Amino acid sequence: MATLWLLLPPIMATLTRVLSTEKNVIRTLTIWLIFSILMTLLLQSINLTDSVSQVRDLLTHNFGNIPFSQEEAKEILSFYTEGKQEDGLYNYKKLPYRLLAEIQKKHTSVGWISMDHSSDYTELAMYGPGSQNLPPFIENS
Repeated sequence: MATLWLLLPPIMATLTRVLSTEKNVIRTLTIWLIFSILMTLLLQSINLTDSVSQVRDLLTHNFGNIPFSQEEAKEILSFYTEGKQEDGLYNYKKLPYRLLAEIQKKHTSVGWISMDHSSDYTELAMYGPGSQNLPPFIENS
């Protein structure tokens, strides 16, 4: 199992907590992008030779001690051992994002909508103090 995840647990725990309470759009999108990159790195670190216990420990450790069950870890590991694949226009490695998001959402109330959106620009409509400081379009990443 990878040893580079020493800093990941506090980062993931903080991002999960902030995402569930953040109201600022720009900050939320930035945090979401970082969170997505870290999720990709974590899923890419799982190997065919890993045991269910190793996957469970990796997930539990890196998600701020969310109590992943053996069954949840087994289901995630099956994507690597049984050749299961998730679709998604931008999920070219066919990683189990959707499954991990569903498991994570049970514990954090933070979920992903899909892997089928682009990073094309999105129009923002805003009003109130400080709204003049935000751009009318932002990248949807």
